[in-house]
This record gives sequence, C-alpha cells and structure tokens, in this order.
Amino acid sequence: MQRLVESNPTRYSARAEIWSTAQKGGEREVLFRGRIDPRAVDTSGMRSLRYGGRLLQVVAAAMTVYDMGSATTESVRVSSPRPIAVETVRHVSGWSGAVLGAKAGAGVGSLVGIESGPGAILTGAVGGLIGGVAGYFGADWMRIKI
Repeated sequence: MQRLVESNPTRYSARAEIWSTAQKGGEREVLFRGRIDPRAVDTSGMRSLRYGGRLLQVVAAAMTVYDMGSATTESVRVSSPRPIAVETVRHVSGWSGAVLGAKAGAGVGSLVGIESGPGAILTGAVGGLIGGVAGYFGADWMRIKI
C-alpha cells in the first residue's frame, strides 16, 4: 500500500489513510475491525458501473412494459388471451433465465479467477454478464422448443 501512496500520493493517500486507521495492529490484508468507511472502496468506476446497471434495468423494465402492453392490445383485438399469455411466458422465462444465468455465471467466473485475487472481481463480472445473456436466450430458445 505504501508503494501506491509513494507512486501517486494525490490519488491514494486519503484512501490508504482510511484503510490503515480501520486496521488493528498495522497493515494487514484481510483483518479489519469495526466499520470501514465506504469511501475507502467506493470509486468513481464502481459508481459508474452501479448507475449503468440501474439504467439498464430501467430500460429493460420499460421494454417489458411496452411488450406486455402491445400483447394486451393484440389480445383485445383478436378476442383471445393467447397473445398476452405467450408474451407473459416469454418475459417470465427470459427474466428468470437471465437472473439464474447471471448468478451461476458470476459464481463460476469468480471461481475461475480466484487464484488471481482481485482478478476474481473481473472474471466474476464477465461470467455474470455471459451467464445472464446465455440464460435469457437459453430460456427464450426453450420456450420456442416447448
């Protein structure tokens, strides 16, 4: 940690101070006592990822609402519940597949990167993204086959 502070004191000194005051008995890698200030780990990159993820969720929810509204209109037009039922099954299976795939992918990705330490975060995120996409399209493919 000291090398980071020496290499770029403006960027790392405040964070290093927060980390070192939260640790008992000097610098230790994983043993923390008490509350850790969120500013110690919450970087601008992490905030950007969090807000980007929220934005994508809102867009996906809006698309679901639009699709369900279109299916409802179609059901009324043809006087049949079939269009709304098909769209409901499509969205429920797609969302379920995406969530389960993302969780499984993140778990597998984290395990793959566990040896690299911090790399596990990256491999977990990539695994979650791949798993989520595969889960969504896999569920959609299964729905078509059934």
